[in-house]
Amino acid sequence: MIRTASLSMRTLALLIAGLLVLSSLACGGDDNNNNGTNNTTGTNNSTNTGELGPNLDSVDFSGSVTLKDREEDPSKPDYYATKQLLVSGNLTIEPGVVIEFEPGSGLNLTGSGVLKAEGTSTKGIVLKERTTDPWLGVTLNSSGLHRMVYVTVNKAGRDSGGGANVSVTAGELDLKDSTLSASAKYGIIVDGGKLGSATANVTVTSSADAAVYTGITSAKTLGAFTFDQNTHVAVYSDEDSSNGHTTALTLPALSVPYRLTGDASLDISEGGSLTIDAGVQLGFDEALGLSAASTGKITTNGTADRPVRLYSWTEGKSWTGVYLTGAGQSSFTHTTIERGGGGTYTTQNYAAGLSVGADSNPATGVTMDHVTISSSAAVGLALAGFGSTFTATAVEIKDAAGEAVRVGDLEQLGTLGAEIKVTGGAKPYIQVDDYTTLSDDLTISTTGAPIHLTDDLSFESTLTIASGVELRFAEGTGMYVSGTLKIGGTAEKKVVLGAISDTAGGWGGIQIKTNNDNTIAHAEIKQGGGTAFDFIGDKGTIVLGDGLETYGKLTMSDTTISSSAGWGIFLFSILDADLTLTNVTYSGNTSGDVNE
Repeated sequence: MIRTASLSMRTLALLIAGLLVLSSLACGGDDNNNNGTNNTTGTNNSTNTGELGPNLDSVDFSGSVTLKDREEDPSKPDYYATKQLLVSGNLTIEPGVVIEFEPGSGLNLTGSGVLKAEGTSTKGIVLKERTTDPWLGVTLNSSGLHRMVYVTVNKAGRDSGGGANVSVTAGELDLKDSTLSASAKYGIIVDGGKLGSATANVTVTSSADAAVYTGITSAKTLGAFTFDQNTHVAVYSDEDSSNGHTTALTLPALSVPYRLTGDASLDISEGGSLTIDAGVQLGFDEALGLSAASTGKITTNGTADRPVRLYSWTEGKSWTGVYLTGAGQSSFTHTTIERGGGGTYTTQNYAAGLSVGADSNPATGVTMDHVTISSSAAVGLALAGFGSTFTATAVEIKDAAGEAVRVGDLEQLGTLGAEIKVTGGAKPYIQVDDYTTLSDDLTISTTGAPIHLTDDLSFESTLTIASGVELRFAEGTGMYVSGTLKIGGTAEKKVVLGAISDTAGGWGGIQIKTNNDNTIAHAEIKQGGGTAFDFIGDKGTIVLGDGLETYGKLTMSDTTISSSAGWGIFLFSILDADLTLTNVTYSGNTSGDVNE
């Protein structure tokens, strides 16, 4: 009896043990990579649910999938992929997850797919390479709102996958507290999609090409980025109309320069604006430029210690430069414009580092304060378009291949102002192209470079030439005064009138044909007398009267007249001319000083 009971109990124990073993096998054995635990599950649109192994290649991402942290050791991957993972459902990646990708694999959100990869400060998410070669990266090509928080994406950017660690080609991405490192090309591409308002504290390190590639309209979000061991940020002109940008654009200061690339210049059109913050460096690919038209406005907010720099991206090449028309009232403060002038926007404007106005399209209200235009491939500063208005303070033109300044109309010299400095260059002067008889009063006060006139200068109004101005005339040309002439130099800053050729008789001189109160003070007038002002053939650097109707009137003091090919002063009527001279000296005048 006792023996029988003992055998029954032993049999019962064996049966219980067998049932436990079978139960364990039914639940699945330990996975090679999860140390005996597997708390990662996925569900799709079907009724099937089950555990996900480390290889994600066969996972159906058309429904909702959650990837959990399977490994206690953060140096070991939780998952890996050997092919492109197409996600059209909701993909959630939980804190601590590490996914490794083979070179031909990546994560691609399509259709209505949404990515939520949200780590924490202590348990970040890592998406990285599985071999030494880069993988395709994360591509967000669906219309949803995606989130990546405390995520590190490393060594993606394989060209066949778009060339970036992260590509936002549709939808919106809130990218926060994340790092994009060691991309084989770009750190992030934003092209078709956009970065969300919650984007902040993003670090891009060691990209082989640009840290960021994005349309200029998204550039305002780049202030949320920090760059380490990157060369630049690439932007392109994603115009919102056929005429250019009509919205407000901003370029924030970064620790790396911007590069404008692509096949379109950066054009600001009606209602649009571009604000460039202090410290910004913006390089342009060859043949690209920057323009504002209609009411479009460009504003650079440089400072003395953080100037704005606009330049050619490729050393030894030139970009088109800056071209302004319309009433936008663009302003440039503490800005350098380097190696522009590589082309023109239209046939009506000059090739120049900065071109203001066109023949039939003036630019009004343009201001420049502490601006340097250097190494232009053509003209440094060009003013065209009758009616253009321009104010310049502390402007320097350096080493231009063409004229330092080129002015389409003499009256625009009045808007140019006095503070223009020219240094170096092939033609270190201000060239005035077209002018006829002046009908309005004009003051010329531009100093810092000679002003070259290649045609006769005639006026019936009042012409005032301020101290320090230097006018140079082409051979055979002269100044014809039918109004009032006022030359007002000072002992320290004389007015100089001479020949472009810098030779005796290199221009005709001045003929005063009115009895108005013409005055010349503290001037050096030289090299005239090259052209006769009357049918008799009399020549002089200064000629009073016309021999027919007027005798001329002039009060002159503290002035030198030299190197005339004729007389220093020639009077058509010695008795009737009204000439008052005080401290006037003469030198090297071929026919004599005054025909008295």
